Amino acid sequence: MAHRYFVHRITHEGTGEDCLAVCQVVMRREGFLDEVTTMTLKLQTEDPALVVETKEERRLNHNVLRGERDAVRWH
Repeated sequence: MAHRYFVHRITHEGTGEDCLAVCQVVMRREGFLDEVTTMTLKLQTEDPALVVETKEERRLNHNVLRGERDAVRWH
């Protein structure tokens, strides 16, 4: 089974033209939870592309980045 890597936006930094999307890289395996890697990227907001997830994928990965989001919110 091939692994695919994607980024999930955790939060953003800045405003306007200086706004960056703070993203965590995840490894996607069909039918399993996304595996969170240690790689974080800060991307210009126009760089990331949207990927359609099925309802099952959203349900399965609903909390996969909860710790990363909470760390940013409470930092």
